[in-house]
Amino acid sequence: MSHSSIIGIDFGCSNIRVSLIKDGELCQVFNIHGDHEIPAIIYFDEYGGYETGNKAKKHFTSDPQNTVYSFKRLITDNFPEVSEFMDNFTYPVVKNVKNEILIRVHNRHYAPHGILSMLLYKLINELDELPQSNKTDAVIAIPAYYTCTQEKMIMDAAELAGIKCLRCIPDTVAIALAYMYENMSSENDVTYAVVSLGASSCCISLVTCGDGIVEVISHDGMQLGGDNFTELIVQWLAEEVLRDVKTDLRKDPKHKALLYDKSIEAKHNLTHQNSACITIPKGCAGNRHDLKYTLCRTQYEKLSEKLYQSLAEMCKKAIAMNDWYAIDGVILAGDAVNDRSIRFIIEESFGKKSIYLESKSVVSQGAAIQGGIFDGAVRDILILDCTRHSIGYELPNGKTKVILDKDTTFPIEKTEKFSSDYDDQPAINIHVVEGEYEQASQNSSMGYYHIELIPAKKGIPQIEVSFEVDASSRFHLSAKDLISNREIKIHEGYA
Repeated sequence: MSHSSIIGIDFGCSNIRVSLIKDGELCQVFNIHGDHEIPAIIYFDEYGGYETGNKAKKHFTSDPQNTVYSFKRLITDNFPEVSEFMDNFTYPVVKNVKNEILIRVHNRHYAPHGILSMLLYKLINELDELPQSNKTDAVIAIPAYYTCTQEKMIMDAAELAGIKCLRCIPDTVAIALAYMYENMSSENDVTYAVVSLGASSCCISLVTCGDGIVEVISHDGMQLGGDNFTELIVQWLAEEVLRDVKTDLRKDPKHKALLYDKSIEAKHNLTHQNSACITIPKGCAGNRHDLKYTLCRTQYEKLSEKLYQSLAEMCKKAIAMNDWYAIDGVILAGDAVNDRSIRFIIEESFGKKSIYLESKSVVSQGAAIQGGIFDGAVRDILILDCTRHSIGYELPNGKTKVILDKDTTFPIEKTEKFSSDYDDQPAINIHVVEGEYEQASQNSSMGYYHIELIPAKKGIPQIEVSFEVDASSRFHLSAKDLISNREIKIHEGYA
């Protein structure tokens, strides 16, 4: 084990962290301000200038409409999912005619992954210990349920920021790597349920570790995290104030920011106390005196019942889908698992006591280990990951034909033969989709492609299309004419 030049980045919903391997040791990378944990927040002034991190965080309560936070939840092509919580932000979230999600600040519109690129650019240029190069090589951790479309958004953001992203690694795989790196063993076939629960996402992966091999059996996840629990307190607190002084604080961005701040503090206190005291300063709601409220632990658990149920169902689903594996242990990471009820639900679901990795850098460290494997700094660990979703294409009847199944170990390549449906057909159109729904329209679109044909009778062209996921989890589509045995160019868009 030696020095690696590839950094590991944990793009969290609340914070971004960076790690690196030096002389075989996992090290945190600090910025010029001495911070390792950089808030994933960006503040825009009226002239288009911006500040990031702790500087941006200071503007949250004074100018919340122009302070962008928790935007990781918006990096998706699934607008209906976002529409369920888009009104909870203090800044406007809108969609354009293409159903793409945009953030509006000072009458300018930004794509969420465009915001990420600004944040990463500032981050990279303020880090102290990076190798001297124009483009920094990195492995970036993402939620284990992300689609290829979401992964591409992250990689595009990194490229715009001057970062060459060698791989987007699922956060649960990064956690397993970090655990194995520090607990190296020749023991074989120890299967863990790895649970990552942060501010915006809950991910569960079944991983077998032993003899230097990390083999991923399955991935699952959803948008369920600390922000969801915070929002429950925000709504409860707003209703309490509304009842007392007949003013809805949710209608004013500054008041909404105050509710958010107070709710985060209360949620944190409830992880180690039986109650949390919340004070709304006088004047906020036309109140002449401070308004004081107490949220007890039992009330909070009552508010959180549906979220707890969703978590329990997700754990049971992971077990049911892999019931031929005996789970030997549970590894937990993420701030949200500090909640004792959450930890109890996970342990009860899997029937195992958990190993809690307390280090907030565990995900960035795992990403750094993947970087070390890439450049040879780590030689005694092999990763066998699997596809996060099924990949296939849309049939003429609108249904999905699956080519690569979910949870298939990669690298993997499978082929499908295509031909013409009528005489002199000019091209074959292929709509590639990702997901588990039978109807292609319900799955995530990976793109529309076409292959030009030489005019011929119906059924004469014989085109073999390869669907491939490489060792870095990237998807590739290629085609070959079986009659001439030549590669054919695939064009983006329908003919």
